[in-house]
Amino acid sequence: MIYLIVSLLAFALVALLSGNNLAVCSGAIISGRMVNRYLGISIAAVGYITGLLLQGNLLGKGLMTILPISSPFLVSVSLAVSTLIFVIGGLLRVPQSLSITFTMALLGVAIASGSAINSQYVSLIIAFWIAAPIVTVFLTFAVLRFATASMRKANIWKTLGKVKIALIILSFLSALTLGANTIGLLYVSVKAYASIWIFIVAILAGSFFLSSGPLRRIGEQILPIRYMNALVSQALSAALVELATLGSLPFSNTQAFTASLYGAALSYKTKIILRGTAFTILFTWVVTAVLSLAIGYVAVKVI
Repeated sequence: MIYLIVSLLAFALVALLSGNNLAVCSGAIISGRMVNRYLGISIAAVGYITGLLLQGNLLGKGLMTILPISSPFLVSVSLAVSTLIFVIGGLLRVPQSLSITFTMALLGVAIASGSAINSQYVSLIIAFWIAAPIVTVFLTFAVLRFATASMRKANIWKTLGKVKIALIILSFLSALTLGANTIGLLYVSVKAYASIWIFIVAILAGSFFLSSGPLRRIGEQILPIRYMNALVSQALSAALVELATLGSLPFSNTQAFTASLYGAALSYKTKIILRGTAFTILFTWVVTAVLSLAIGYVAVKVI
């Protein structure tokens, strides 16, 4: 029975994640009419699955450091807490980081169960969560300034054609890194209790049936995404998430992409940026991290 619960929770969470993050991966190429909606969704879905199959196990080392003594019950509590927080965040229409939510839920569960936790590794994760988005903001600003200056000297139409091709490729790579990192983290936590086919079916279901809302909202809360903005933002966020994956560090595409969008906003002479939205997102990430840890801890102690 507990294995069935783990499988159902994993399916629900992966489906929600796949649908919610599809706008980050393929929103620019779909809204920019570079590809039609179904092709854009397919590119992201194939990217998710490819990342999961190729690099999905790389987060295993980090998972065992956070929760060295695992069981279907502890995993199911972590999944349930993450699903609850993720659904609430979705209703509030705030960009979320499942990597933060699930990692902190695992940490709360580990503390409550008396597991031996590597505090140095946990500190490294939190430091990366704080430092990486800040670095991304300023790096995006610098790269966009350079790219904009270079475009003024180039043939605009040829350059735009190359940018569109690059965006399609980066959409796939962004989805691949999400499949490797966030979906991979979920997979290594349940692979002893659930088949990988559950993840593949959940990815397809979430991508095609749960992505309509996020696709409509892409850029709505931050700023309109231009081609070059999207290109730089996706390139940097994909590189950053891949770096985190290779280091067995859970890190969300949403964190990286949101930070890069604000870096893009700073590159405008008018400094178009919604500071209120930025603080809301940051506050939400902090609150969900604390809530995930606290609920995971209490759930294990009570149940």
